[in-house]
Amino acid sequence: MPQQVISTAYPFVSIRVDIRGRQYQALSLLDTGFTGELVVPQGAPSEEIGLPEEHTNWELADGRVVDAPVYLGSLEIVGLPSIPSIAIIALGTEYVLGRGILDRFEVVFDHGERVIINL
Repeated sequence: MPQQVISTAYPFVSIRVDIRGRQYQALSLLDTGFTGELVVPQGAPSEEIGLPEEHTNWELADGRVVDAPVYLGSLEIVGLPSIPSIAIIALGTEYVLGRGILDRFEVVFDHGERVIINL
């Protein structure tokens, strides 16, 4: 049975993120130019969840390279099964889903009005 999520908050979709038992729910921008899995706002992972697994360098759209903490966690596009063990980068001010997640689905950007995600 096919599973589908339709978001009229174009180009955003509702997600749930779990990092070491701390849960976040937000609208996430879908970014087909970002090769990673998920970016969360810099301040989202609080000190209570502990240190990140690692720090990595990321090249931004403007060409700058920045160092960012990386956490392991799980992600659910609300309405679809959870995806365990993804890399979550704490950087910037918004939630961003990248190709590392989007390539697992059929994603339709429907005339600038809605996003359709099929499992």
